[in-house]
Amino acid sequence: VVVTAGADRRLQVLDPRAGFKVQRTLEGHKDFIYSLIVAGDVALSGGGDGMVLAHHVPSGRLLWGLGANKAAVRCLAATDTCLVTSGDDGNAILYDFP
Repeated sequence: VVVTAGADRRLQVLDPRAGFKVQRTLEGHKDFIYSLIVAGDVALSGGGDGMVLAHHVPSGRLLWGLGANKAAVRCLAATDTCLVTSGDDGNAILYDFP
């Protein structure tokens, strides 16, 4: 699958084998989405309000939200054990990641 995000505050899960048909829409952001990564079955997205949301891609379920930065989250990185966020507030923050 392909996961996209944008100014409409939604993530779209697309199926390239079906002409990029939208499989599901993932919602929850209250501001523009500025960053997106997919780690395994989880889509992590950073919003203009400093929030990072984690969605389970196969089900579309919102797993959790994290007030990660004081301003827009512009960059996300994840390993098996940690999540790094950085944003317009000038901070890079390291979190334990399940």
